[in-house]
Formats: sequence, structure tokens, C-alpha cells
Amino acid sequence: MNDLRYLKAKDTFLDRAYLALKNHFASRDDFDKYFDAIKRDEQKDLFLRTSLFYVLLVKCGDWVVDVPGSDKVVDYLTNTYKFVTIFSLIESLSEETRLAASAIWPSEHAIPRHWPCWGKGAHVQP
Repeated sequence: MNDLRYLKAKDTFLDRAYLALKNHFASRDDFDKYFDAIKRDEQKDLFLRTSLFYVLLVKCGDWVVDVPGSDKVVDYLTNTYKFVTIFSLIESLSEETRLAASAIWPSEHAIPRHWPCWGKGAHVQP
């Protein structure tokens, strides 16, 4: 059950959502109209949550390390983290996606015998 925690703190999270998505709107007013047009409270809450995670973890988030002699922000770690986050956010957007995710992992019977990872020296054998 959704407790609508993001919608309950709409004033805070709507500002962060706008920070995440402002490049896609002509003005803050257009953004607010878009948000207000979302009919169900659960969908508004999901919009705020997803926008918040996007702005914190992707748009403004960096993988920061504290290792002597290393850059503070390691680009390849940051970019990998952001890539994984984007796919996680997409997957989190629908129940259908969560249910389908379990169906896309190939079973032993679904993988053709000529699958590239099978064969002499491969880690997976038929």
C-alpha cells in the first residue's frame, strides 16, 4: 500500500522534480500544469518519487571516493552507477515491468544449443 509520502511533502518534492525535468518544459508554470493534470494521487506520488530519485542519483549524483591519489569523482564509476539507476527507475515504473522481468531471463530450454556461451571451454554447458 502506498503511503503517498512524496505527495504529502509536495512543496519540497515538486521543486526537486522541476529541477530534474525543467529542460523539458517552457516554464515552471507549464511544469506545474503538467503535474496538476495527473489525475490519481498514486500517480502523482510516483511522479514525485521517480523525479526525486532521478535528480539525486542521476542528474546531480556522483560516485565520490576518498582514496589518496585518486580523483574525488571517478567518471567510470559515476557513469556506470547512473546507467544502472536509469534502468532501475524505468523498471520501477510499472507492475507489469516487474512481473515481466522474471519472464525474460532465459530458461535452460529457451536457450538454443548454438548459444555463444555454450561450447568447449564455456562456463555454461547444455
